This record gives sequence, structure tokens and C-alpha cells, in this order.
Amino acid sequence: MFRKTISVDLNDVPLGEALSTIAQQAGLRLTYSAAVVPLDARVTFSASNLTVGAVLSAVLYDAGVDVLLTSNGQAALVKRGALDGFQGGTVTGRVTDSLSGQGIAVATVTVVGTGLSARSGDDGRYRIADVPVGEHTVRVVRIGYSSVTKPVTVLPDQEVTVDFALKGQATQLEEVVAIGYGTTERRELTGAVSSVTADQVSSAPVTSLDQALLGRAAGVEVVTSSGQPGAGAMVRIRGGNSISAKNDPLYVVDGVPLTTNLEDGTPGTLLGEGMRGLNPIAGLNPDDVASIEILKDASAGAIYGARAANGVVLITTKHGRAGQNAVSFGSYYAIQDVRRTLPVLDAAQFAEMVNTAYDNASQPPFYTPAEIASFGRGTDWQGAIFRNAPMRSYDLSMSGGDSNTTYYVSGGLLQNDGVVIGSDLSRGSFRLNLDRSISRKFRIGNRLSLSRSHAHVLPNGGAASVMLDALTAPPTLPVTVTGGEYFTGTNPLTGLPFPNPAATALVITNEERDNRVIGNAFAEYDIRTGLTFRSTVGVDFLNSVQDYYSPSTVLPGLNSGGEGQRGESETFSWTFENTINYQHRFGEVHSLDLVGGTTLQRSNTAQIAGAARTF
Repeated sequence: MFRKTISVDLNDVPLGEALSTIAQQAGLRLTYSAAVVPLDARVTFSASNLTVGAVLSAVLYDAGVDVLLTSNGQAALVKRGALDGFQGGTVTGRVTDSLSGQGIAVATVTVVGTGLSARSGDDGRYRIADVPVGEHTVRVVRIGYSSVTKPVTVLPDQEVTVDFALKGQATQLEEVVAIGYGTTERRELTGAVSSVTADQVSSAPVTSLDQALLGRAAGVEVVTSSGQPGAGAMVRIRGGNSISAKNDPLYVVDGVPLTTNLEDGTPGTLLGEGMRGLNPIAGLNPDDVASIEILKDASAGAIYGARAANGVVLITTKHGRAGQNAVSFGSYYAIQDVRRTLPVLDAAQFAEMVNTAYDNASQPPFYTPAEIASFGRGTDWQGAIFRNAPMRSYDLSMSGGDSNTTYYVSGGLLQNDGVVIGSDLSRGSFRLNLDRSISRKFRIGNRLSLSRSHAHVLPNGGAASVMLDALTAPPTLPVTVTGGEYFTGTNPLTGLPFPNPAATALVITNEERDNRVIGNAFAEYDIRTGLTFRSTVGVDFLNSVQDYYSPSTVLPGLNSGGEGQRGESETFSWTFENTINYQHRFGEVHSLDLVGGTTLQRSNTAQIAGAARTF
């Protein structure tokens, strides 16, 4: 281009006009800035059949300007001496929302064809240095917004501003599923995995996450066997696998396998009163859950070993998103009741049945006609122990962050009365999830959950079982006697002390207090494109205290002059995982995903329990 010959006759014309004449004759596009080239300077020059390069050099000599041929074949005018140590120009600007005008964080701005890019900061501003001189195309991309491209001309040692206003756009994302040591896209999943989303968890008021699985995952059977608030549901993944051993799945929260007070043995069983303890995941706040994945096939065993024989429930909690600061408060009030009770005989029918039994045994009637007439319908024992139970929940969360740090902080309070008198659950929870990008290759973060639960648990087993006693109690006996005290006399049919279910529920003390800490800290490093090393340390600490006391006025304390027990269990479990993952895509539909790693886990449990009678 510079070797082409032209003829010019410039007589005292402005430099800008001279450059236009030369460019027109040569068919050349010149790139320059008025700050570099004195366009008003006067030029006089005449030549015939002279090369373009020679003409430009002569015209620009007095102006102190040199000619630079760019990589795309164009000519840029620069100050003389600017080429010494030259590294290019700078592209800067701001990315904003077209409607609100607010800056958009974490938008990726790329100079097409150069490999240069940058991310916008919290205010939407970006800066790309050392951009080659010449004309380029700049593209900005952000999830949830339509991409925008703009042309830009870069001059040596100059800064050019390119602003972008993005329009919101609904984006169809590939569904990502957690599979143990990582994630995969749903369309690439080969194992048997069912997913429950955060919206499904929050669509119904539940006190425990296992209740949220009911009817939401194929092959997963969830049976609520107790009305006790916080009690665990029976979860079976593809049925039971053992006749004698446990069939409960393994629960993993943010990569930390949970220990349970049911696994490790619940203290406080010296008196045989069936103190079962709370559900192991009762301390988790359902509002903090982002997703639940259920691993149902043998592939779970490759990751978690024999513990995964009954399946694995992976619980992933929420995290903050850069540039999307949000404060959320949620509350609900619900009423629980027993929709249907078991049909039983009333007092008169019961008395007639007893007399029939005595008659069949050739014995005189136990109840006289006058007694039967006085009974009427008698006592509805199911109605005596059931009630409308309110449930109150309050959740407050804050999330957000910038291009380097994201956070999610939440606190929750749950108060749930049981449908059986004397039972309730209160829970307080706190969560802190942090993610920090130290550099483009190095990231750290943590997941921390603190919870405290306090429950009044119904005695269920041994000599005191509220539900069983309510179903078998004679309707001919009263709940209370004169003075409002509970009837705890003798059952005339058996001659034995009567286990009044209402008294058992309200008079016996059976409390459990659980304090739990679940957390992990991790570090990730991108060794090269597609190759990532991750190291994670996780802890699960559970302290459980149970207090039980039955006074001498009700069973079973009636037989022993009062009895009580106290048990405490403390479990500490830690895990240390190191994994390396390689992902590579071939074309549009082929990919390679390799993972290898090691896991160390140790769990220690200490228990102590004491019991006493006749007090």
C-alpha cells in the first residue's frame, strides 16, 4: 500500500486537508487523533509519481508525526518517538443496565481476536490495557442480558472510552446437578439422580428437609411415622436393602457427611422409655437450601463407600451472586391438625362389649344397666390429646457481593407446636457462606451453619406411650377428676394403675436440646485450562442433651416413686478431601470429565447417662 505512487500539488493547505487528499488518491484509510496531528498546520508540497510512504513522510515531517502500519493493513499516525517501547492503547468504559442505568458487575468485556478481556467491577466500569493499535470490535457478555458489540479505533498510548447499555434477556441455562465430587449438566447425566429445587422445598411449610422429599422424587419413599415436631421421616431410596441393619440414606450437606444421634446411639435409655432423639437434619433451615440431589444407584458407592448402600441425599445451600445484592425476609403462619381420627367405641358401646365378653365367659355382667346409661358417649381420648397446632417461621437473609467476593448470610427462627399436647419444637439457625477469588486461578470459600434446637418430646415406648395409651384407654374413665387433677387411679377392668395419656403428655418431662455446627472451608486452584485442584476440610459437631422425669403421680414413675434420667452425647466428625478434576470439550457434543481424589474421615462420640428412682 505504501509503495503505490501518486502525484500531489499542495499549496499552503491545512494539514488535515492534505491528509484527506493523500488518502483519497492512495485508497488508504488513515487513523489519527487531533491531539496527535496538528490539523490546522499549513502544508506546501508538490510531487509526481512518488510513493505514498514518501509523500506522507514529507508532509508530516514538520508536524513531528510518524506513520505506523497496523496489523490489519491500515495506517495510524503517531507522535514521533512514540514507537519506542510502544505497547498499545487502552479501552475503558462502563457497562450499565439500559432501564435503571445502574452499573452491571461481572460483565465480561472482550476485544475480539486479541485474547484480551476484563470483567466489570461493582460500578460496572472496566479497563483493558495494551490493546494493539488499529480498529477492533469490543463485545460485552453478561448472563441475563443480551450481548452487545461495538467498533473501536485504538491509537498508540491513547485511551478510548466505549460504554455499553445492556438490555435484560431471559436466558435458558443448562440444569446443573450435584453428583458427589462435583457437578454435571442434566443432559450429560448417566446415573440415577433425582433433584428437588429450592422452590419445591419452600412451596410447603415443613420443619425438616426430609419432609420436603415427600412425593417429589421418583423411587424415594417418605413416610412420616411420628407427629412429633422435628422427628425424622422414614426415607427409603428404592426400598430397603437390609432386614436387620439400618436402611436410612446418608445425608451430605455442602460436602460434609452428617453423623446422627440415632447412628451413634442415643443416651438416656437406662429406664427403657424409648427416648429416640431428634431428626439428624432437623437443625437445617429449609430456607437456606438451594437444591437437593438424591443419588439412587451404585455410583454413589464409588464416592462414599459402604455408607452409600442406602443411597445419598446431597444438600446444597445457597450462595451470593456478584452484583446482585439482596435482602430477603420471609415469614409464614400455619395451623396443623389431625384430619381424621381412628373410629373407636364410645363409653356405652364399650360397656356393652365388655358385658358381652363376660357373658361369653359365663361371668356376670361387669357394668349394670344404670352405669351404662350414665356413661353416654364417655371420654374421647383422641380428642383429649390432639389439638390445633400453630407453626411460625421467620427467615432473614442477605446476599450479594462483587466480582471478587460473594456472600450469603441468613438467620431463621422456627416455633412449632405439635398436634399432640405437650410436644413442640423451637429452632434458631444462622448461616454464613463466603466465596473469594484471590486471583483468576485461585479461589477460597467456606460454608458454616450454626443451629440450636429445643424440643419437648413425647414419651413413646416402654411404660409410657401417649398414642398407644390414647387408642387403648377405656372411654368409661375420665381425663380429670374433681379439682381438675388428672385421673391416675386404677383401671377397674384390669386392677392396674391407669396410664392416663393426657397426664403422660403434660406431666412427664422429656426434653432434648441439640447444638450443632456444620461447616467446611475449601480452596480451588486452576492448574491449567480445564484442570482444577480442590482441597476441603469439613467438620460436623453435635451436642445433644436429654432430660427425662416422671413424677410419682403418673406411670411409669408411679411404680417407682418417681424416676428421672439425664443423658448427654457429643459427636465430632471431620473430613479432609482432596480432588483433581479435568474437563475438556471436543466440538459441540463431546466432552471428557475425569476426577480423582482422596477422602479422610474420623468421628468420635462420647456419651454419658445417669438415672435414679424414688425421688
